[in-house]
Amino acid sequence: VIGYTYTISACEKGGQWQHALGLFVGMQHNELLPNAISYNSTICVFGKGGQWQRALGLFAGLLHNELLPNVISYNSTISACEKGGQWRCALGLLVEMQQIALLPNAISYNSMISACEKAGQWQRALRLVVGMQHSELLPDVISYNSMISACEKAGQWQRALRLVVGMQHSELLPDVISYNSMISACEKGGQWQRALGLFVGMLHNELLPNVISYSSTISACEKGGQWQRALGLFVGMLHNELLPSDISYNSRISACEKGGDISYNSRISACEKG
Repeated sequence: VIGYTYTISACEKGGQWQHALGLFVGMQHNELLPNAISYNSTICVFGKGGQWQRALGLFAGLLHNELLPNVISYNSTISACEKGGQWRCALGLLVEMQQIALLPNAISYNSMISACEKAGQWQRALRLVVGMQHSELLPDVISYNSMISACEKAGQWQRALRLVVGMQHSELLPDVISYNSMISACEKGGQWQRALGLFVGMLHNELLPNVISYSSTISACEKGGQWQRALGLFVGMLHNELLPSDISYNSRISACEKGGDISYNSRISACEKG
């Protein structure tokens, strides 16, 4: 059993869920009874391979064979549901953990918050953070990033800003993902000054803006009628050897059109070609 379990765990790193499934079935054909570790490892492989239905089926098999699921079993299955966009299933598993007196940890909550973020359930994501704190668990950067992204997708830029302040009060440093979500939230909310301020804040904190950072800030400036700032950011992308996205190009073109500076637009195009 140990040899099979070890090999199944190795499949996780390579994303070989089909091979893991073959090994799991092979154990039973050889009259070896999978233990809880075998189940947990296979569920984890299925989750990372996008096979949330198989992960749920295996979790049910764990119970059927009278094996006690532990926090790892639940976390792996919740994560599989999160990756599969099944936030209701994930929430049901989290509630079930609490009902059987298993204490969810930060991984449990972070997976659940991410599931809600992907489903546009920003209110639930915020309530889950409150639940973490009631359980004396401290939200980490991953928790905050998922919540900020959930608020960004829902157009809740003010709440997203408050979350960034909350991170700093908790002595957590926002990373590039945090800033990108915040800039995007401000861009969608028509807050070009805030978006630009956050972009500058990245630089002050020695974080390197990526294509997403530039694209969102350029778009925010373009929507705010700040065509010169938008063009300056676009040139900055090129100087930093970042490949502009379609959003960057479209925003730049729109900024030039709104600013009436066709010649400048042409010069930039000429520089790109040359």
